[in-house]
Amino acid sequence: MSELAKKLNVVLPISFFEKDNNAYFNSIAVINSDGNILGKYRKSHIPDGAGYLEKYYFNPGNTGFKVWDTNFGKIGIGICWDQWFPEAARIMALKGAEILFYPTAIGDELMSEYDSSGAWQRVMQGHAAANIMPVV
Repeated sequence: MSELAKKLNVVLPISFFEKDNNAYFNSIAVINSDGNILGKYRKSHIPDGAGYLEKYYFNPGNTGFKVWDTNFGKIGIGICWDQWFPEAARIMALKGAEILFYPTAIGDELMSEYDSSGAWQRVMQGHAAANIMPVV
């Protein structure tokens, strides 16, 4: 993936399943456009509601919210369920993020009664407005 980021001159946030001793994390590695791995973030908030099973196999992350200084600007990344918590966006904004990314499966729920895509879009708009920055 590092070679691909370098070849295409892009920053790649790469999601992966991470095992650390007996703990399992939903993680993202950030690869800069020069191919260097800038670091990783482990998802902080694990869903605990009806229709979500992650609580049975993922541990809450222990990296804290991070901001990476890339060749294109400072980015903050939360993972999926992290977006429901305003402190995630605010902490990354206070750490200097210029744009926030929230890769997610929200809106792709298998059962329509769990579809939260409308609320999710409003929350993302709220994060963008409250922190005066784009949210992708």
